[in-house]
Amino acid sequence: MAKRSSLFIAALVVSVVGAVVVSMPGLAQADDDRRLVPVNETYAGLSYGEWEAAWWQWAFSIPATSQNPTLPGGNSALAQSGPVWFLAGAFASEVRNITVPSGVALFIPVVNVECSNFEGPPFHGDDANALAICVNGHVDNTANLAAEIDGKPVKHLEHFRVRSPMFTTGPLQDPNLLGAPKGTITQSMDAGVYLLILPFKPGPHTVHVTGTFTVLGGTIDTTYNVAVTP
Repeated sequence: MAKRSSLFIAALVVSVVGAVVVSMPGLAQADDDRRLVPVNETYAGLSYGEWEAAWWQWAFSIPATSQNPTLPGGNSALAQSGPVWFLAGAFASEVRNITVPSGVALFIPVVNVECSNFEGPPFHGDDANALAICVNGHVDNTANLAAEIDGKPVKHLEHFRVRSPMFTTGPLQDPNLLGAPKGTITQSMDAGVYLLILPFKPGPHTVHVTGTFTVLGGTIDTTYNVAVTP
C-alpha cells in the first residue's frame, strides 16, 4: 500500500491541481516488459501522476474501517469502477483474491508515501517544494523492492518511480484514514513506485509486490490472485 496502515494515509476526495505529472529520474520503460504502461505515457487519458491522485481518491473515499483496502484484511473489491482498478499493498504478509472484468487495467504501488499540509512530522509540508522533499525523502529510504506479474519479475523498478502534482483532498469524511476532523481539507502530494498493468487475458493471474521502509519501519508483502472474467 502506501502511507501507513495508519502509516501512509492522507486524503479523501481528490482534485488534481495541475495536469502534468512530475516524474522522477529514469522514466524509460524496460524494453523487454510489455505488460506495463510506460511511465511517460498516458492510459485512458491520464498520466501516472494523475492515476496516483485517483488512487488516493479511491482509498480515501472508503471509510476507515477494517474493510478499507489499504489496511490488512481489507476488501479490495470496494469502490472499483472504470477502465482502471486500484490495488493496494498492506503492511502485512497477505494473499488477497479479486475478480476483475476483462479489459480492465490494474494500478498498484510497490511502495508509496503521501504528505500533506495537515499532518505533523514526518509527513508535513507547507508548500509544493516542502511536500516534494517530504515524499521523496521517504521513498529514498526504502529497500528490497520487488514485484512479480504471473511469476515473472518486473525489471528495473526504479524506472517506475513517479511523483504526483499537488492535489486537494477533502472535505474528509468521518471516520477517515487520516484521523482528521470531519470536513478537513488538505493539500497533498504523493511519490512512489507504481505499476500500471495492462488488461490481463481472461483466466487466473497473480500480482505480487513487496518493499520495506527502512526509516519509517514496516514491510509490505502482498500477493493478489486475480481472476479475470470473459
